[in-house]
Amino acid sequence: MTQNPYQLLGLPITATDTEIRLRFRDLIASAASDTERFEALKAAFDLLKDPESRRLVDIRLAAEGAAERTAQFTRTQMGASEPPSVPAVAGAIMTAQAAEQANRTMAFQLAPCALCGTPAVIGEGFCTRCGLQSGTKPGPQPGSHSGPVLRLQSGQRYLLSGIATVGRDAADITLADASVSRVHATLTIDTAGNVSVTEAGSTNGTLLDGQLLRKGIPVYAKNGSIIQFGAVKGTFELPVVATAGDLPATPEVKPLAVGAAGDRRATLLAKDGRVIPIIDTVFTVGRRPGNLLCITDDQFISGTHAELVWRNGQTFVVDKNSTNGTFVNDQKLGSGSEKVLESGDRIKFGTSTYLFRGPESA
Repeated sequence: MTQNPYQLLGLPITATDTEIRLRFRDLIASAASDTERFEALKAAFDLLKDPESRRLVDIRLAAEGAAERTAQFTRTQMGASEPPSVPAVAGAIMTAQAAEQANRTMAFQLAPCALCGTPAVIGEGFCTRCGLQSGTKPGPQPGSHSGPVLRLQSGQRYLLSGIATVGRDAADITLADASVSRVHATLTIDTAGNVSVTEAGSTNGTLLDGQLLRKGIPVYAKNGSIIQFGAVKGTFELPVVATAGDLPATPEVKPLAVGAAGDRRATLLAKDGRVIPIIDTVFTVGRRPGNLLCITDDQFISGTHAELVWRNGQTFVVDKNSTNGTFVNDQKLGSGSEKVLESGDRIKFGTSTYLFRGPESA
């Protein structure tokens, strides 16, 4: 029987993505010198970090539990003695709610996505087409009015008033794109019609007129300003153009720093100027939602393409058996192989190139 990844990480089956990531980070720090344990923990994390593979794990555990209950019922009906009890382990206990969800998933009951209408398996977690979280509903649809407007590159127009949230799930402005975080940014419109943009700590960042915004710092837009949430671009249309002197003061926003001396965090610099902090011990890269760097505008990127792994004081890039390869300084890595990165190395995932900056660049 395949080992239970929840048991390996010491987590219940109801653990959230954040709980799984934090638990893995804590365990991996003490397992760096134990290769066998390191690989076992990493394999368990790989199974649970991806919504699809985790769904299959939950289905398997539910099926194994159902089979055991059936066998126990059969033994009871036939008067057979019960086998020795097996001690309960963390992760092997499924709540009634989780078991019911797994049973519905196993039955492959279909429900349309509330945003794009694509049929999806209940319990899948996300729509396979647009990435909307299952069970959520899209925010208000675009409309027209005389106030400030956000016009997306796709042609959609959103009226703006008061405070409007931007994100992938049931936000005031719902953007069905995998590069957009569930809670991505906030737009605030004051009584004078000025629009400020506040980054909410998204994975792939928010750019205003090419400037990467810092989390929690509002920056004012102008009429015609270009905004980019992840890979989704748009333009602000402000009916009343305020002069520079009329706008409230905006703090200077500089690119994200890599951290103080001794901080092991590094960054990737994208061609469009985005500075992407490598925020986790295992930093995943790929096209599928759930990756820490989600690349949706490159058809040569695999669902799970590569990882940047912090180990023994160094950053490694690991190819995850991608279809079109991972390159370091134009040298292709072997499928499934890894390479130590040096500050200034150029990394290419598919056809998307990034400049790696190590902590020593701070």
